[in-house]
Amino acid sequence: MVKPTTETLSHLLVISQQKHRTWQKKSNNDHLRRMIFLSGIIQQVNKVNMVLSNGKRVKIVKKHPKRFTRHESDRYLRVGESWRKPKGIDNRVRRRFKGQRRMPKIGYGNAKATRHMLPTGFKKILINNVGDLDMLLMNNKLYCGEIAHAVSSKKRKEIVERAQLLRIRLTNGHARLRAEEHE
Repeated sequence: MVKPTTETLSHLLVISQQKHRTWQKKSNNDHLRRMIFLSGIIQQVNKVNMVLSNGKRVKIVKKHPKRFTRHESDRYLRVGESWRKPKGIDNRVRRRFKGQRRMPKIGYGNAKATRHMLPTGFKKILINNVGDLDMLLMNNKLYCGEIAHAVSSKKRKEIVERAQLLRIRLTNGHARLRAEEHE
């Protein structure tokens, strides 16, 4: 995100003053309109403050922490647990009866600021080689790396050493590395 400068903040203030003058010209006794306008300015300033405090960690809220499971997957072994939308005409889950399991919907989406965020407060990026760590050099406070599955142990050592030099956190930096090598 781009941090607003003092110029953008002063520009916002000038625009708000110009709008306020136009409101005064239109009606002198329209107190309600002015109050609505001023509340709009306060909301704009609050948005700017949220952008300014981008470095702070935001509380992660999961709207639906459990996984959505398929209807009657607990009843039959042949029915897997991965979600499938029920399509039957009499299906009680599809018809949203009380006491039945819930179906996924758009309202369960997490906040945009904390989406895909790990409990540590970092978002992860897949690392395939040492060069991929350079992407995280400037953003090591927001992003952490995860070494891809297909990377060999030799390359893993190089990636882990380079990440320690650049102070980049790795989620699986210890994977497939032994303390002592056999000769």
